[in-house]
Amino acid sequence: MALQRLAKYRVEVKWAMIIIAATWVWAGMERLCGLHDEHIEQMRFYTNFFILPFVFLYMGALIDKRRSDYRGRIVFKQGFRTALVVTGLLTVLAPVSQYVTHTVISPHFFDHAVAYVVAQGVLPEERAREFFSLGNYIRQTMFSTPIFGLLVAVFAALIVPKIGRNTPKGHGN
Repeated sequence: MALQRLAKYRVEVKWAMIIIAATWVWAGMERLCGLHDEHIEQMRFYTNFFILPFVFLYMGALIDKRRSDYRGRIVFKQGFRTALVVTGLLTVLAPVSQYVTHTVISPHFFDHAVAYVVAQGVLPEERAREFFSLGNYIRQTMFSTPIFGLLVAVFAALIVPKIGRNTPKGHGN
């Protein structure tokens, strides 16, 4: 019975995993470009560009759901529900995602970030270490993911029914 329920959400699970993998790839690119160490002062600017792939990935999830579960047609309510499930999965998996990002992909990010903000006089070292910590980043992600996911869910659910081929399979060209 549990497997049947999970099978119902196979598209959402697949796309949550794709989005998490994309965040790891993005973090890896940031690190390779020096945004986690020698160019850390620019990271805040460049990391915001991930919003574009993030939105496109959500739209991909809805297009996939439309194609696989809704016979080529999806309405706002169906798309919004799909995007909310993806958001819920991303929220639940946020601690794992942050752990991998900051222990495997960029294990020295927090040290570099602390050194930078302390050198700039933004925060004293103790406060900087509290802010730039795995626990704090996990808490921030657990809070921001549902909020940001909700906004992207609304946008994607409004757009996807209007784009691409939105006719039932086997009808039309």
